[in-house]
Amino acid sequence: MIIAFDDPIVNVNDVVLNGRLKVNIKGIAPYTFADNAPFRKGMQINEASYIYLGYRFFDQYKTVWDFDEKKIYVLEK
Repeated sequence: MIIAFDDPIVNVNDVVLNGRLKVNIKGIAPYTFADNAPFRKGMQINEASYIYLGYRFFDQYKTVWDFDEKKIYVLEK
C-alpha cells in the first residue's frame, strides 16, 4: 500500500498502556484488512478491529528494547 499526501489519516487519543502511560497517537494511516493481512497472519492476530499504531507511537518516544525479557521501555525524548 502506498500512502499519498491526500489520503485520510486517523488520530487516536487517550490510549492507556499498561495502566500507566496515556498517549495521543497522531497521523495513523487507515490500512485495510487486506493491507495488513500478512502482518496479522505472522502475529496470529484475528481481531477485525486491529489498528497499526507502531511507527507513529515509537516516533514520539525513545525506546529501549530488552529482547531477553521481552520488554520495551518507553522514555521521553
